[in-house]
Amino acid sequence: MDKEIQYRALTPEDIDQVRYYSNDRTLTNYMFTGIFPNKPFEIKPEDVVFGVALNTILGIVGLFNINWQARHAELRIFLWKNQNNGIGTEACKFIVDYAFNMLNLNKVWLGTNLSNAPAVKCYQSAGFDYVGTLKDEIFRNGQYYDVWRMECYRQG
Repeated sequence: MDKEIQYRALTPEDIDQVRYYSNDRTLTNYMFTGIFPNKPFEIKPEDVVFGVALNTILGIVGLFNINWQARHAELRIFLWKNQNNGIGTEACKFIVDYAFNMLNLNKVWLGTNLSNAPAVKCYQSAGFDYVGTLKDEIFRNGQYYDVWRMECYRQG
């Protein structure tokens, strides 16, 4: 990577961009939920979400649905700029490292739409393994889609 990716707290302007881009069908076609229009973007107090930036915000990466007792969380990433050039993989590695080394979690999991092959490759490159298929999990464009559940565990 020629430039260093910055991970930062979200500003109100960043959140406005998330809301805007999360309703762009060309960008959200492969999202796990498949919902359009998306509900308003909200960060709960227990979520840990970073802006992913190269001088300007490119998207977000975060840990959602954190279960402190079981020590696991769901990874979500949404990039609306600079996709398919390694930034997503680096952002996933960053948030997994943060989960394990800063929050002391044991597992990070995610769901991905199987029709999004670049995302599957990104998650595998970030250390996630396939653990199961959720059959007919998403309904969009008049058809059902399967979803892969993937997980990454703390090493050691």
